Amino acid sequence: MAEQLSRTEKILLQLLLIQTREETLTLKVARLNRVGLSNAEIADLLDTTSATVAQSHYMARSKSKAKAIQTQPGRKSRRSVRPTGGAGD
Repeated sequence: MAEQLSRTEKILLQLLLIQTREETLTLKVARLNRVGLSNAEIADLLDTTSATVAQSHYMARSKSKAKAIQTQPGRKSRRSVRPTGGAGD
């Protein structure tokens, strides 16, 4: 890690990892990112590569953007719009 972590910080990180033991890698990465760790630091803690961590970030952002688009008020999906008129009517 780039800077030396204090003993307290190391203990807190271990507690966070224990708390997230049953969670997916994406959720673990998101939690560790929120506390200010870099991709390299997260990868080191989770025994994975920084590329895997970056991919988890990407996937989480993609899912949250898709969810935000679907839940916009007043937005209709294409399936709910029925065509009017036409040769068959």
